[in-house]
Amino acid sequence: MAGDSESKFSKQNDYSRVYIDPNAPWDERNDALFEAILLSNGKPYDALEKILAIFSGGVNINARKEGGKTALEYAKYHECPLRIVTILREAATEGNPTPIDLIDTTVAIEIPPQVETKYLDIAFTGTAMEYFRIWAVNLCLTIITLGLFSPWAKVRKKRYFYSHTLLDGTPFEYRGQPIPILKGRIIAAILFLIWYLSSHLFQYLMPYVIAIGFFLFPWIVIRSSAFNSRNSAWRNMTLDFDGTYGSAFNALYFGGIVPVAIVTGLILQETNPQVLAAVFGILSLFFAMWFARVKRYIAQHTVFGGQHAELSVWGMDFFLIYFISGFVVAGVSIVIVIAAMALKETVFQGQASEVQMFITVVPLYLGYFAGYAYVQARNINLIWNHLVIGPLRFESIVKARDYIKLYVTNALAIIFSLGLLIPWAKIRVLKYRAEHLRAEIKGELDVFQGTTSADTHAAGAEVSELFDIDLSL
Repeated sequence: MAGDSESKFSKQNDYSRVYIDPNAPWDERNDALFEAILLSNGKPYDALEKILAIFSGGVNINARKEGGKTALEYAKYHECPLRIVTILREAATEGNPTPIDLIDTTVAIEIPPQVETKYLDIAFTGTAMEYFRIWAVNLCLTIITLGLFSPWAKVRKKRYFYSHTLLDGTPFEYRGQPIPILKGRIIAAILFLIWYLSSHLFQYLMPYVIAIGFFLFPWIVIRSSAFNSRNSAWRNMTLDFDGTYGSAFNALYFGGIVPVAIVTGLILQETNPQVLAAVFGILSLFFAMWFARVKRYIAQHTVFGGQHAELSVWGMDFFLIYFISGFVVAGVSIVIVIAAMALKETVFQGQASEVQMFITVVPLYLGYFAGYAYVQARNINLIWNHLVIGPLRFESIVKARDYIKLYVTNALAIIFSLGLLIPWAKIRVLKYRAEHLRAEIKGELDVFQGTTSADTHAAGAEVSELFDIDLSL
């Protein structure tokens, strides 16, 4: 299923015609290689095919044009995807050291024949005023019915968002029904009650609850993913999810949570700050690897029109995103704390005040919003740009700076409107994401064939929502 994409990134690539002499001359093949490298930020799969084709034709990978950058340095400079950088690094070190005068310059670069690419527009046509009416009615009825209306509220909200999200001019369709969601929420509420009682009143039962949760988590993953997929449709074709309990258990625990638990145990036993910091860094890397593994698992078992999705993201990709985000938030926090201390000594003359607390705390929260928005923007681009469903690919160009500005202004609007601008903020985010995402297909859409999906209970989806478990791509 994902073998093709994984093989492209494996070390089985043929570097026999990649020449690594740093004194090799520059030629037209280097120009083609640099063009492919630039292409990788928007179309990583197309770029990968061209790079591998250039490798098979022969190229002087460490050549420099007038003292400029090598291919690897060029890819790093333009912050290309990690897999592209990795394959260039492998080629630059594991290629052929054959002297430059033995290069067969008559070998042509055989690039696979290109199928016509069609671009499909993605649009969101919802408005803040329309959604405000739905949101206000949902909120009032949910409060009046003490929460019983919430499944109907969820269906109304999702149907509005789906019906106003258009791919190639055709809206999506949400087919979920309120009653299964209500049943799922009752089960989720019972599980939450068991967890609460065992953690607060009957703590001797907590180990048994944790053990049950350990074996229940894979079931939650597959049921939630199946329910969300099978109730989403486009042009009368529903998505499907064919993951099994065994495959989910393997993806979640072996190579995932188990190493994280081991490293966490080491952290709890360690007191040396330097060792603690190192172990925490390892834990963060393990978590990023686990997170990427779960994302790949969900994607690879998602089916649309008989075509399985493929997602080529890796732990280091997510680790770098979260590392940079944490560094930015920490830097902002330090600056704000220093500024607050200076204000305390000058403006407030050493006396604490509510105004001082306000001007200190609010910017800190805005800093966290900025960090969260940065992570969301980078994750959106990372996932969509590496997601493939048969001949269908995507290109996301969400800019972190714009997304941070969007989230911060939304947060301020919600705060100062006492929550009344929540619908407006939600619509802004959806419109921005749709405007910066497009789909492309090589070939025709008729490759996707309609499928019949079995009914799925909503319990898994509601449990994941109640415990705030993000199982979406």
